[in-house]
Amino acid sequence: MKSIFMVLILLFLGISVKSQTVHQLTDQLKSKNWDLIASVKFNEKSHNEIYPIYNSAIKKYDGKNFELQGYLIPIERTKKHGSFLLSDLPLNQCGFCGRNGIPPLVLVKMNAPIDFSMKPITINGTLNLYDRNVLDGMPISVEHGKLK
Repeated sequence: MKSIFMVLILLFLGISVKSQTVHQLTDQLKSKNWDLIASVKFNEKSHNEIYPIYNSAIKKYDGKNFELQGYLIPIERTKKHGSFLLSDLPLNQCGFCGRNGIPPLVLVKMNAPIDFSMKPITINGTLNLYDRNVLDGMPISVEHGKLK
């Protein structure tokens, strides 16, 4: 499980995969909330210590209701997903697929599992910002998620 989180963390941090193909930005979902997620910076204290830096704009949503429309990126091989990543780009443009650059990612924990979809979904839940080493887990999550 820790290796899965390591891969997810590296994706979240924007470590890019070199490729000749670029994102099709017409598929990218844009919103104020995705701008907030993308505003998070990182402080690499050492090779094994990387901490998020949250600005005041996103901090005011910590622990509060947050709505985010995005594409479901599975982290388990199941039909129904209780935990997954949400991205502003579809799965076929993710870092695993060899496209350049990594979109912002948020860990979502649903109240009830949902079916996989290639279409955008909208999630409502509680935004949580974690001031921990990102190698120990995703720094941003939406918990108690409900499909809108």
